[in-house]
Amino acid sequence: MYLKSVDGKILFEGRFSSVKGGVEMAVEAGQNLNYINLRGAQLDKAQMHHACFWGANLNGANMAAGDFTNSDFRTANFLDTCMAEADCTGSNFDGAYFSKTIFTQTNLTATRFSCPSIFSVDLAHTSDMTGAIYSHLG
Repeated sequence: MYLKSVDGKILFEGRFSSVKGGVEMAVEAGQNLNYINLRGAQLDKAQMHHACFWGANLNGANMAAGDFTNSDFRTANFLDTCMAEADCTGSNFDGAYFSKTIFTQTNLTATRFSCPSIFSVDLAHTSDMTGAIYSHLG
């Protein structure tokens, strides 16, 4: 099975039974998954510490209850993405686009944001945002 980028380039190849299993395997191997296309992927309860999803298409992905601590989500797209109950402690979301993203009970401790679209989603029900930083240079 292959994991491909948004433009169809093969980013990771291996024997795995699900997209979630393949992404976990690639992250564990330290694979760079810049621009990966995970549109609609079922990644619930995934264990992906230090994942590199720079520029990823995560539109419609289910990432609920996953562990994404210290991950790189810069310039990723989170349209209709479920991050409920996920742990994103220390992750970087600079330049990421958010719309209809679900952050219910998500841990956003010490995260970074820079795109104003973060203010279009409900952050009132996150579990923690201590130390989260927003800086916009535009």
